[in-house]
Amino acid sequence: MLKKLALGIVCVGLSTVTLHAAAPASDNAGNYADTAAWITGSNGGTGFGAWTITDGNGSHYIGGTGLGARTFGLFNTLTDPQITTEAVRPMTGTLLAGETFSIDLGFTAFSSGSIGVNLRSGTEEVITLFTNGTGDWMLNDGGGNFSAGSVATANTPYTFTFTYNGTNSYSFSLTGGPGGPNFTSSDPLIGSIDNIRLFNFNQGAGQNFGFDNIAIVPEPSSVALLVGPALLGAWFFVRRRRA
Repeated sequence: MLKKLALGIVCVGLSTVTLHAAAPASDNAGNYADTAAWITGSNGGTGFGAWTITDGNGSHYIGGTGLGARTFGLFNTLTDPQITTEAVRPMTGTLLAGETFSIDLGFTAFSSGSIGVNLRSGTEEVITLFTNGTGDWMLNDGGGNFSAGSVATANTPYTFTFTYNGTNSYSFSLTGGPGGPNFTSSDPLIGSIDNIRLFNFNQGAGQNFGFDNIAIVPEPSSVALLVGPALLGAWFFVRRRRA
């Protein structure tokens, strides 16, 4: 009986750790019934704060985009170059050293403008991945734009991952490009990233920017640190009952 109980404690501990490791924050378009359910104040998924959406001279929706058949979508026409369609999502706390943010992205053709994702501290843009639909995806970490190493192609799915390594160091990957480890950010606010902003700046009539599967996952080694106490706690429980 004691062995079964101890095994149950271990299983509970491990299952809790597995869930925590898989997605301490996650959301996708499947968590919203339709466009009317994805609005300012809505909060699907887990671990994030509520959305704030500004439609600019376009709109937001859930449906077919350059990423796929049913994702989050933003579009913005050319009627006023000063107004951007955007969707902002706060994190719970700040991105800690070893934590990874990831998102799937895709877009249709461009008339002009740009689309992308900002990792921000308050309203300060710390890391920006963006494209104007020609050449490569570009990255800006506070020190100017540089290639993210992946050609920006319409109607092609991409996955962007960003890992904060601590201090001013980060690593990233982008589907189709090499990415790389241990870049040095020029923005001192990299250690206080606390929200994300998806934006469509005048991409053009009939075009869209799609994104989905937004997540923050912990450093793998932190999972091991949590598994250890779960196993150790079960061992001590059995030892005490036998004594």
